[in-house]
Amino acid sequence: MHLNVFQNYRMLSKAENLFVNYVILSYNIPNKSFTLFSVDELLNIYLSTNIETKVKIVKCTVASTEMERTAILRQRYDIFVKESGYFVPKEKDDRLEYDSYDDHSLLFGVWENGSLIASCRLVLPNSSLGLPTLKAMEIDADRIQRDQPTAEISRITIAPEHRVFRKTIKILQTMQEEINRVSSTCGIKQFIGAVEPSFLRLLNCSRLSYQPIGPLQHLIGAERYPVILTHKNLTIP
Repeated sequence: MHLNVFQNYRMLSKAENLFVNYVILSYNIPNKSFTLFSVDELLNIYLSTNIETKVKIVKCTVASTEMERTAILRQRYDIFVKESGYFVPKEKDDRLEYDSYDDHSLLFGVWENGSLIASCRLVLPNSSLGLPTLKAMEIDADRIQRDQPTAEISRITIAPEHRVFRKTIKILQTMQEEINRVSSTCGIKQFIGAVEPSFLRLLNCSRLSYQPIGPLQHLIGAERYPVILTHKNLTIP
């Protein structure tokens, strides 16, 4: 049975309607009002996408080569300079985004079959610069234990073509899992950061229990919460 996927849902049974909606929303079928699909074709989309997902190897690692670091800094440039406009190009315009905190950071890349699809940095405890969020934002003193070893996660990027809800959830969980593993060897007990309300909701959807530790405030071109994830909440689902 063929159907116009946006106009003729009533031609299908309730179960078929549920399946059609699920595939359209999950796999980003283009919104073209006269595109025709059969239920069998939608089933093939579902099966082929899931088979493809299973064979893709997604892993998060600390950048260990200059090539990996450059790829991450270039992705940051593409997203934070070109796409969002949060930062301006540097004078020599090397198409890399970096600052002085990178000298005290580990850069994490999420790779899918060898291609960089997401990244972040972990700013480690240091005495020279401190942590960006603690320096720039208003923090409720009773919501953070300042005597605990603390690192900051920032500059989180996800390539545009991978910003599908389920894929984003998997990326964030994979990233946090590797950060947890690496940080455990450094004695880190809590992570802080600064995120927009929508991204905080996304973290919570990922079962990453970040909590606000201060009011919503303006930072780097947007309204953001300072947030924390403590050692007791580090378990990845």
